[in-house]
Amino acid sequence: MTTSNRRCSFAFATTSAAALVALAAACSDPAAPPKSTLLAGDAGDAALAVDAAIEPDAAPPKPLCDRDASWDPPTPVQGPAGTLSGDDDELIGSMTSDELSVSWTVAKNAEAYYADRAKPGDPFGAPQKVAGLAVSPLDRVALSHDGRQLATIGAGGRSIVVFARAARGDAFALGDAKDFTAITAQASAAPASALLSDLVFSGDGLALYYSLYAAQAADGGGASTLFVSTRTATTDPWPTGKPRSEAELSQGGDGLRKRPTGISADGLTLFFLDEGAGMERAAHRVTAAAPFSSFVDLGPRLFATPSADCSRLYYSQLGPAPDAGIGSFGSIDLLVANKK
Repeated sequence: MTTSNRRCSFAFATTSAAALVALAAACSDPAAPPKSTLLAGDAGDAALAVDAAIEPDAAPPKPLCDRDASWDPPTPVQGPAGTLSGDDDELIGSMTSDELSVSWTVAKNAEAYYADRAKPGDPFGAPQKVAGLAVSPLDRVALSHDGRQLATIGAGGRSIVVFARAARGDAFALGDAKDFTAITAQASAAPASALLSDLVFSGDGLALYYSLYAAQAADGGGASTLFVSTRTATTDPWPTGKPRSEAELSQGGDGLRKRPTGISADGLTLFFLDEGAGMERAAHRVTAAAPFSSFVDLGPRLFATPSADCSRLYYSQLGPAPDAGIGSFGSIDLLVANKK
């Protein structure tokens, strides 16, 4: 199988986690070379204009995430007794960019979990359940940059629920969502079918990517559904997000979304789940002020998120077999791959 085709197209918004297993099995070989495309039209032209505006003797910023990177075969994210994954489907919610805290959902029981460790490369501590939180198995549970907040979408899909703790290693408890008031108000003012989803915090805590999408396909054709909220300090509340203008990141006429899953530490690479293509993809831009103008297919590396230096990619994918040490056959597990 190959990532160069789009034959594993999938309606995520209306499917179960079991269907995600089928997608992961049907999608292409993640070891295949990435397929790269350049966005035509205004966004691509704008990116070229930004590139041309750079002084001739000044090198453009080198992105942390290489557009042409290839990845080693995945290994299981380690816990205190081997793989952190169990026999159920674990969908990664987020990994802090310092790689010290991870969150995920278990589709079988709609529960959210997290784990911490002292330094990258160490096994994580025992998984901890977020008490009092029931989540959609296909929604994200997003950790803040410092691992002290965990945010997800509230019941009804038009509010944000926050759990907080004083320090890593502590348990999460229901917190105050006042910093998200503007985004909740944005969702409340949107058409009745509009739902929030897909929270992704940047590694510096100054940007928040999220989806505000039409639940019905008829409402969403060509609509911009991916928003970015930016602030100047981590103590500031989150303002109303601005929509991304790139057509490649807009909801299709079939209602399938482009769901943000991770952002590089320099803000130049956005990882997203393309429901229409049925695969994870990466969007690249030349500067943080430029549009995303080139796109790379990453295959079945679901909900991918990078380490701070982009040398590792964390994601969920179907475990190949029980004897491979990656969960049980037929389950989606928490994996990590090193850049070659």
